[in-house]
Amino acid sequence: MICLIGTILKERYYVIERIGHGGGGSLYLARDMELGIFRAVKEIPIIKKKEVMLMQRLDHPAIPKIVDCVETEEDCYLIMEYIKGQSLEEILCSEKNFSIQETLARGKEITRVLEYLHNRKPPVCYGDLKPDNLMLSETGHLYLVDLGSAMFDHGKRKRICEGTKGYAAPEQYSAAEFSGRYTDVYALAAVTYRLVTGQVPVAAPQRKVRDSMENAHSLESGVPTYFSQVLTCAMRLDPAKRMQTVPELMSALTDPNVANAMFEKGDNQISTRKIMAVSLVVIFVLVVLLLWSLIGGSKADSTPVSTPQPTAAG
Repeated sequence: MICLIGTILKERYYVIERIGHGGGGSLYLARDMELGIFRAVKEIPIIKKKEVMLMQRLDHPAIPKIVDCVETEEDCYLIMEYIKGQSLEEILCSEKNFSIQETLARGKEITRVLEYLHNRKPPVCYGDLKPDNLMLSETGHLYLVDLGSAMFDHGKRKRICEGTKGYAAPEQYSAAEFSGRYTDVYALAAVTYRLVTGQVPVAAPQRKVRDSMENAHSLESGVPTYFSQVLTCAMRLDPAKRMQTVPELMSALTDPNVANAMFEKGDNQISTRKIMAVSLVVIFVLVVLLLWSLIGGSKADSTPVSTPQPTAAG
């Protein structure tokens, strides 16, 4: 990939500077010379041309609109609406951590746009959710930017989708595993963890060797215990043991009663499995004992009984 700074795309978009990187390519700031406004230019490898075509169909108020596309032999360049404001990462670096109320408010906005992507046909796994990719505009509107890592039709094919250390789920590091809605659940929990604690979670590969990630309440006493437990649950290394959708995660974070019901359900499921396992063992033992007694009884029935012979009188 070449540096675009100083070049003009399509004889219209003058590239001013690089403002970010991720999802397989750089993000640039450009000026639309016809309209006299700023645009964002996202660089995407040509091998993801199909994804680019699908991205152009997305229509959600929290996703910057794609207004044009430029294609070369090696790359595609998406010309997008430019969002002027600050990323959540920039806000975290310049200010203190987010309060629980602020975090939940932003979390609900993120949930709505992720749910929109997950319900598309084909469904879309965003794949690189992080504070850097969440832009708060000057009017206070939250945008999900940089869809360069998005994976379409994730339920039917396998591939490693790009992610960022600390926010990427463990299945994103393996071509042998599926990514799906639960992958974005992990990332949303990781982003929430970062907002309320100020700390980036321990990277998934490191956690698989030794899980040293502290819970959110330990790092920030103002984080409610139930809230911290929900985040831990949503960031489990095994995808099957997490919440499977972002609305489930947000409901549990928002309402302690929902969270407690979820924990109780999980405990009951574990208890039921244990009870079933013990029951099967008991049934097996009883069957063995029954068979043993039947075999033993049949042997006893088949043993001839000796009749005493009369003796002659002397």
